[in-house]
Amino acid sequence: MCVTSDTTAQLGSLAGAMRSESPVTLHQWHRAEIWRTGKGILMKVDRQSWVESQLISIRGPLTEPGMLYIGGYDGNLPHHLAMLSGFHGCMKKIRLNGRSIAFRPEHGQHIRECGADPCAAAGCPRSCSSTNDDFVCLCEWPKHGKTCDKTNMALMLLCPFLTPIRE
Repeated sequence: MCVTSDTTAQLGSLAGAMRSESPVTLHQWHRAEIWRTGKGILMKVDRQSWVESQLISIRGPLTEPGMLYIGGYDGNLPHHLAMLSGFHGCMKKIRLNGRSIAFRPEHGQHIRECGADPCAAAGCPRSCSSTNDDFVCLCEWPKHGKTCDKTNMALMLLCPFLTPIRE
């Protein structure tokens, strides 16, 4: 699972937020385990220590009992939960309390198939940085533009002493 280090969970009229012990690396699969008993909830990411929390009651039910929201909820949440953004990433082999669960597209919102790293096909001549679904080429001066395909000749004429560093 590619995960952010914050996790929110809403179950019936209970809600909670948890943060992994350490940040996770981007563009790599991670194993996240979440176990729930009553209001108690445990989470473990990769080989980090277990993180423990309690779910809290919120005003009125979010939906019928037994529903599980992973990553976010568009309804009214307490202030400390509403500040957190939803999940960004890919999930596979979802299990709840050790049992496999299947997600159906008709039960989700803002969900699409997982894709490859945007930098993989970007064509950046040097290096690339990606955020969510977009990429930015990290250009060598005086190149610029989405794929470093533009050159700022005016800057080169004004600043001829600035030359690129060669490795």
